[in-house]
Amino acid sequence: MKITKLLSPESAPAPTLLARADKIVLTYADRLQLPQAFETVAGKKLENSLGETRPLEVGDVLVDERGHFYVIQAGVETILKVTGDMDLMQQAVYALVARGIRVAQSEGGFALPLNAQLKELLKSVGLTVEEVESAFEPVPLPRRHGGCGCGCGCGVRHHHDHGEGECGCGHHHHDHEEGECCCGQHHHDHGEGE
Repeated sequence: MKITKLLSPESAPAPTLLARADKIVLTYADRLQLPQAFETVAGKKLENSLGETRPLEVGDVLVDERGHFYVIQAGVETILKVTGDMDLMQQAVYALVARGIRVAQSEGGFALPLNAQLKELLKSVGLTVEEVESAFEPVPLPRRHGGCGCGCGCGVRHHHDHGEGECGCGHHHHDHEEGECCCGQHHHDHGEGE
């Protein structure tokens, strides 16, 4: 069997159908760069025939060639849990999100993907950072009309090149000229007045 389609959030089936759908558990890294094959919780193996697509989000719905639904869930992995002064945490979250780094809510603080440099940086400003085993379910990104939902705010349709111009939200490359958008990671080719 092959996974052939990723449904848009607007076209997801009713919750009662999704409750009976098989689950596919993926780590954050696997949701960013999809594996060649998926395995469901029930042990069913499915070939990935999606082609180029955006990174997956927790709750996304995949469809196989026979029309069966599969729901994406977050797998347990090593992540960073950050706690400390509320003002410092708010500033840190703002700075991380502005650079395209996904964060998740966590009891008493926030969480982010495992990253040694960020761990040291956050500790250096006085926050407590510990590695924990947990599912990483980042705060959903806003989906913008005409854009991919990467959160950069530019509303540009991206090409998924997996090369130069990648950002922390996945593997997007813009068709604009040099420059940076609000996430600090994308390079644009905006024309005059854009």
